[in-house]
Amino acid sequence: MKDITCIKKIIIWLPAVIIIIMIFILTFQSPEKTGTLSMEAQEAVVSTVSNVGVERKKLIQCWWYDFNNFRRLAHIVEYFPLGIAVVIPFRIVYKKKSVRLSFLVCALVSLIDQSLKGILPTREFDVKDMVLDLIGYAMGILLTAILIKICSKRKIRDT
Repeated sequence: MKDITCIKKIIIWLPAVIIIIMIFILTFQSPEKTGTLSMEAQEAVVSTVSNVGVERKKLIQCWWYDFNNFRRLAHIVEYFPLGIAVVIPFRIVYKKKSVRLSFLVCALVSLIDQSLKGILPTREFDVKDMVLDLIGYAMGILLTAILIKICSKRKIRDT
């Protein structure tokens, strides 16, 4: 029985661990590789939105199309799933403290990420990136916490 509980604990934390590993892999990439990845992602977004019917010319004029702005926005996208992946296991284990603990863990990951960038010769520490990280994981944590609350109230009401 203890083995099953241990396996469950590992499984519920696995998504968060995978996302953290991905964040650090991106941190250790060269600026050229991250730049290429950003350009490919940007082109994928433009192509997808163009396929929906928005003219490419209009997209290119958008503020987010600027390469630096797009790269900054990537921090939100990068940390949003981390917020979700951290708050769910904390909610299962600690219930009421889940949001605070999730913010703490995500902030720590963001701080370590930026600190590593400050140490690496080809990267740099950037407080603005930490703010964007905060926006991403805060959205993930709060949205998930709200959805969990709504679902749990419905379960109580339905029983």
